[in-house]
Amino acid sequence: MALSSETQSDETEDDDVTEVSCSTTGTPSSEDHEEERTPRMKHSAVALREQVRQSRTPKKRQRHVRNTEYEDDVLPILAELQLQLRFYYLLCFSNKCCDSVIREVYGQAIDETSKPYDLARLRVLEICKKWKNKGIDKMIDHVESVILIEANGKRNLYHCSTDRAIAQFFYNYYSPANFAYVFQFMHKCVDLAKSTPTAEFFCRNIYANLAAQCVLHVCWRENGCVGVEHNKMAINKFWDTMVQADCFSNIDPLDFTRIPRGILHSLNSKKKVAVLPDV
Repeated sequence: MALSSETQSDETEDDDVTEVSCSTTGTPSSEDHEEERTPRMKHSAVALREQVRQSRTPKKRQRHVRNTEYEDDVLPILAELQLQLRFYYLLCFSNKCCDSVIREVYGQAIDETSKPYDLARLRVLEICKKWKNKGIDKMIDHVESVILIEANGKRNLYHCSTDRAIAQFFYNYYSPANFAYVFQFMHKCVDLAKSTPTAEFFCRNIYANLAAQCVLHVCWRENGCVGVEHNKMAINKFWDTMVQADCFSNIDPLDFTRIPRGILHSLNSKKKVAVLPDV
């Protein structure tokens, strides 16, 4: 029995040794975890600060790789197309001149199914739409200014009770400067002051009739859109047909004095503009 007791005590001592050894060589303690976690947390904080710093630092501009073929061959032709379109659009105020101006620039033999023709056609349609919307907005702005001037002055416009009377008022109010303010696409290509009386007659009537339509729109809008509807859609429809009157059938492009190319180039060079002229 004594032997068994000694054996039991030895086993207990062995067990104690085993337990002690487990506690020293087993799973790391919480202090060990803290020691390992601290460098990781410091590294994460440093990385986070670096990310924030980089997000606040402005990025360097990437160098533009010059497309030689496009800039040397396509852009000059599109610039010429836009320049010629200014004069064509003045005579028709619609995109119906699309084919004529493209053939004027690219040559009469250009294929309508070719890629250059498609590119030019899309460019012409885009520009015509922009000029139309901008012209209508400018005329509305111009009409509102005139109404304000008349309200504080002679009030001659307030005595106009018909569309024809309003148009006659703006016919007399016409000036090359007022026309150029509304139709800004043409003031770089045509000198109205040096054009023929026929050209002045054309411009006066276009200016006066469009102004009358915009006066009706402004009055309709200020009356709370009550009465005969005259929204911007009506002005858009009028724009498309305002040069189709019989009195304009004898208008000749030669009636307009075009600005020589050298003078036009000097006007554009005073402003630091892109290769393509302003729309």
